[in-house]
Amino acid sequence: MVALRLGFRNGALRGFIVFLRGHGAPKGILHTPLPRSALPSYKIIPSFVSSDSRHGITRFPALALPVVAWFASFVEPCPHLPACDPSRQKRHGQGRRAIFYFDALCFAQGHWLEGKPAQAILQLNRAFSAELSDDDPILETWPWPYAALEWILENSADGGHGFLGNPVRHFQHLATRMNGPRQEIRIAHAWRCFHIARRVLDGKGDFPLDGRQLAREGIFVPSGKSL
Repeated sequence: MVALRLGFRNGALRGFIVFLRGHGAPKGILHTPLPRSALPSYKIIPSFVSSDSRHGITRFPALALPVVAWFASFVEPCPHLPACDPSRQKRHGQGRRAIFYFDALCFAQGHWLEGKPAQAILQLNRAFSAELSDDDPILETWPWPYAALEWILENSADGGHGFLGNPVRHFQHLATRMNGPRQEIRIAHAWRCFHIARRVLDGKGDFPLDGRQLAREGIFVPSGKSL
């Protein structure tokens, strides 16, 4: 079952797509601002919007994929990430080499287009965990995704593109709780992302760092220039 809840504010449509499975929790949510002129005709999707100026609710299980594709067509893709085929299964390549890295970038783009910036950032985390040398050929085409992270943060800080969470605190915890292979390199990536998040999100909302953890554990935050 797919439930659509559509609302207008200041002449713009803010669309929500909630995927439901029985009576369980929502499977996913897509939220994107659209101009009123972007609405499809009633002949294409009957009763897509009700006459209620506040909201309309429609249930069309068979229209799930077309509606998702329609909404995604209005979302600007991140220019720093490769295109993502929505039908592609989200399975990472074996190991953590170039294929794994490229997959993570593709899946980050896919989550962004689905209105899931927080999930997109988690895929960027996976990309940063790839075991690549600085001269790996793939980095010439797709550099480490710092620019992609900054772009996603810039375009989702107001909450209008979906749940973002608190990237500042996220990257702080990631940097200070890192384990596994290539630990020092991955910690450096996380601290760089932390500084990007603090800079981009400064003054744009409530994105505090975890001061209690810093004080309790005596953590020293390296400067961006030292990384």
